[in-house]
Amino acid sequence: MASIAVAGARLTLTGVSVGAAEVTVTARDPGGLTASQSFALTVTPIGEWGPANTFGYYRFPATLYPMARMEWTMLPIQAPAESLHEKGLLHYWAMQFLHDDQGRLAGYAGLQSQGLFKNEPLNRRVINFAIWDSDASNTDAMVDTENDECRCHQIMLPFEWEEGTPYRFVADTGPSGETDEYRWWGLWVTNMVTDSTTFVGETRSWRRRIEDPPVSWGEDLHWWRTVAGNEAYECEDFESSSLAVLDVLADSVPPASVDAVTSGGLEVTGPNGHRTTLCDTAVAYSLGTDVQHNLGYWPTPPENVLGK
Repeated sequence: MASIAVAGARLTLTGVSVGAAEVTVTARDPGGLTASQSFALTVTPIGEWGPANTFGYYRFPATLYPMARMEWTMLPIQAPAESLHEKGLLHYWAMQFLHDDQGRLAGYAGLQSQGLFKNEPLNRRVINFAIWDSDASNTDAMVDTENDECRCHQIMLPFEWEEGTPYRFVADTGPSGETDEYRWWGLWVTNMVTDSTTFVGETRSWRRRIEDPPVSWGEDLHWWRTVAGNEAYECEDFESSSLAVLDVLADSVPPASVDAVTSGGLEVTGPNGHRTTLCDTAVAYSLGTDVQHNLGYWPTPPENVLGK
């Protein structure tokens, strides 16, 4: 047990190693009266390593903007291990096709290895569809109308996607149409093996057209924990997975080129000031304008289904 006497009203304790201790703080006034308070103090590990994410940056002819419709195919190659689900984490692959006025993420749709709805895991695969600042939605799926990240109607549909099956996504005007003030963005997903189409839903936004180049990406949710320093991992701890994004079209026009990159090796700083280095283990392959996103730890290179 640690015993500390301090003069004044504020005390700052800094942990220097991982572990738990009982701390007793004693205050003494000028008259000699004392008061003590004991409490438990736990020092948790500080994460030095984080998972890299993968990106495909698409270049379309400048004359094509603004664009109204996006299409792309997602081919799951390898789903992450169940150990990822057991930790309440997930891998997410999406097409980001809208941005805000500062170029930041503002709208996306794609496949997740597990649902995370209102911060609670669903333990099943889903389609996630969100348009930043949307204020209404029509869908038979689950809707989070109070999502703090997007301030939007986030749509999440349980969807048991399978490895080896391609799924065609279409983001276009929804059944409710559009006006001069807003547009209903609809999302449809077609299983290209069974030729069956699922209407995921529509959501209303003042963002009526695509003004900036779209980006496909793969995200490992370990990143949320490591960048804040809440948990410590080694690079070998990150579960591997793989998914290809194929045949991207904007208003029926293919991109002229794509840059496939990862964030491995970068140093990022979290909102609390904690700095984390991203592991150089996630990789991205490209062929033409197709991109394969390989998340997590790959001790040997993953299979390249795109060819070389």
